[in-house]
Amino acid sequence: CFIICGVAMCAYYCMWAGVAVQYKTTDDTPRVIFYAKYLDWILTAPLIVVVLALLANAKAPVMVALVGNALLFVLCMLVGATLVAPYKYMWWVFGMVFYLVLLLILFRAQRKSASSTLRTLAILTFLAWTLYPFLWLLGMEGTGALGLSQQVALTAMVDVLAKVVFSIIVVTSPQEAADEDEEERVMRTRFSSVM
Repeated sequence: CFIICGVAMCAYYCMWAGVAVQYKTTDDTPRVIFYAKYLDWILTAPLIVVVLALLANAKAPVMVALVGNALLFVLCMLVGATLVAPYKYMWWVFGMVFYLVLLLILFRAQRKSASSTLRTLAILTFLAWTLYPFLWLLGMEGTGALGLSQQVALTAMVDVLAKVVFSIIVVTSPQEAADEDEEERVMRTRFSSVM
């Protein structure tokens, strides 16, 4: 969770400092592309879905599917941000397909778990991550209906929800600690029965 927040912090510092920012004026809607934002998502989205998969006790193929779809979702949004209409909207649709597949896999894995923490984190992730594509669509990368300041402010708020609040819940969750204690007790009992 520290890495998730650390990567996001570095990305926001890069955006503030103007590192990896491109001004595109070749479209009807001039736009600013913050590549650091996409690098942030490429690194943190897989970490977030792996945390969720681990909490759900998901098997390796499920984790690979979650990570792969998260990466494809972000990469489609990145490619779309660099293109002009109508091509950018096709990439947005492709990204949404990968996002929907990711949600399907995530909620199937979550359904098998009784953990209320996992359920809370899955809902939080769903709500926050569902806002990203619509901010993309309404923001500078898409239609330009939102101004740059509005898009950046809303994206920052969603990032706080998706990364900082997510991390706080994971780190402070007493239920997960109780589950670890139970697992430790079971292992100790098995070990003592062998002796």
